[in-house]
Amino acid sequence: MYWPAFTTVLLLVLAGCCWPQTGGSQILALFINGHRSHLVLYSSIVNLLLDRGHHVTLVTTNDIPQISAEAANLRWIKLSSNYTRGRAMTQSNPLDKIESMLRRIEDTSKFMRDPKWLSFMQENHHPTYDLMILGYLFNDYQLGVAAHFKCPVVVVWTGQPIGFVHRLMGNPEERWYVPQPYDRNQFSGFKALAFGWFEKFVELLALQKMREIYNEHFPESKYPAFNEMRKNVSLALFNHHSLSEGPIAPFVPAIIEIGGLEYHKQEHKDNKLESILKTKDNIIYLSFGSRVKWSQMDTNFVDIFLESFAQYPNYTILWTYDKNCTELEIKSGNVLCQQWWPQTLILASNKTRLFISHGGKGSISEVYRYGKPILGFPFFGDQRANVAKIQAKHMGFKLDIHNLTKEGLVRAIHELLTKEEYRRNAEEFSSLYKDRPQTNEQTLIYWLEYVIRHRGAQHLRSPALELNVIEYYNLDVYMVIMLSLAILRVVCNWLEKSFKK
Repeated sequence: MYWPAFTTVLLLVLAGCCWPQTGGSQILALFINGHRSHLVLYSSIVNLLLDRGHHVTLVTTNDIPQISAEAANLRWIKLSSNYTRGRAMTQSNPLDKIESMLRRIEDTSKFMRDPKWLSFMQENHHPTYDLMILGYLFNDYQLGVAAHFKCPVVVVWTGQPIGFVHRLMGNPEERWYVPQPYDRNQFSGFKALAFGWFEKFVELLALQKMREIYNEHFPESKYPAFNEMRKNVSLALFNHHSLSEGPIAPFVPAIIEIGGLEYHKQEHKDNKLESILKTKDNIIYLSFGSRVKWSQMDTNFVDIFLESFAQYPNYTILWTYDKNCTELEIKSGNVLCQQWWPQTLILASNKTRLFISHGGKGSISEVYRYGKPILGFPFFGDQRANVAKIQAKHMGFKLDIHNLTKEGLVRAIHELLTKEEYRRNAEEFSSLYKDRPQTNEQTLIYWLEYVIRHRGAQHLRSPALELNVIEYYNLDVYMVIMLSLAILRVVCNWLEKSFKK
């Protein structure tokens, strides 16, 4: 009479013994330089690892509401947010931008002198870490932390691969026909090569600054050299999907695309937003991300947006605004603002008709996922190229924030709300974007655990990393060919003169 129950228990025990174990590896997640918008992607990675049973030590300079600090297998070290600087909206020339980048590298590296960080580095970590995940943002000197713990390292970049990371992974850039994300004009051919040479110059300056910081904190007497650590990155994860987004480009096996990673725990409950999504039918969402501050803009911009939104009284405007929201809402009856809205919930709602955005890669990925028309106001970095791609796909278009008028903004909003083609194109592209053989969660977990299983997976390493500049670009081969041609010409001239005599 008890046989069926006994059989069931026995089968469950056997299944538990035979089911693949997820491990419980020790993982260090170092997300120092990331801005708040970047942390949305990072939080998805951390939550997946926690749910998988891994033990994660998380180091950040910002709070991440999507991650529960109560998780039993999470240790969270929070450093000062002063180590992550914001960015003013300026139209600076290239030299100013280079100076700003070098200053930012120096400023964000100051966390390595923080007493809390130094205490963590001096701990006797047992067991030691099986893997370090590094949020990459021109912070190669932080690879020294992986050298300190003698563990493999995986970097995470929040957009399309750029020259810095191509070089880090030994990946061919093929700039002749692969436009780069920081190229606002998306050049190809000779112009693309010229832009690439300029980028390489900037890259050399940045690498020199990062090498100095690395050598200060990780001297060669105790640690591998800076260049050696840059060759030892096991894997690079990108928030990009070249098959749908483009451009099509060659990738070495150590480059893995996880564009539009969908998994993350729910953000803190927002009763205000829940009420809006239940009671309002037409929503326009306005957010310029975490790096563009309304408090640093001319008040004229705010007035233009308020006057334009007043032309759409049947729409509710959800505005991400870092100033006094009460003053803003008093001026307009259909505007509601917060310093930070749960963006994913807004874009996922079928009541959201339009997204007015700066074109940051995180926001663009969510637009692709949920299929919403977009009005872009790019400011800097890859935002111009991101919005240009949206415009090329006829999912929206861009306006220039520096030449904005009320008439132009009203006209743009009207076209995006009334012309069906923008919504239809956005939904069709969303279907293509999500059509993949594996979910992003499966791809991410497989490759991270792959690196752990194979202790760094050095067999994925590109042989190009072992070549110097002369060997990589075949300069010696070209030199021999040119020299041979020159010698041939001299011989031919000599023979010609000899025959004439």
